[in-house]
Amino acid sequence: MLERCADAFSKPGTASRGRYAIGLHRVSTTEQEHSGPGLEAQRASMRVYVAQVWQLVTEHEDVATGKDDHRPGFQAALARL
Repeated sequence: MLERCADAFSKPGTASRGRYAIGLHRVSTTEQEHSGPGLEAQRASMRVYVAQVWQLVTEHEDVATGKDDHRPGFQAALARL
């Protein structure tokens, strides 16, 4: 989804006024939380990507299955919309 939105901008590499992003990071298990593609890796790559086009206003995370829409981080991200 971020890639589709980024394509709409003519000047990648510059933050656009009025364009805000909410980061949501998730892994399914505590083992994944600390593995290569864990939460810290997700945060780092998302921050680099988002900084090209948007202003990051907040980040949330969950260590839970993606099948559960009642995850605290997911709900907090939705509440910021």
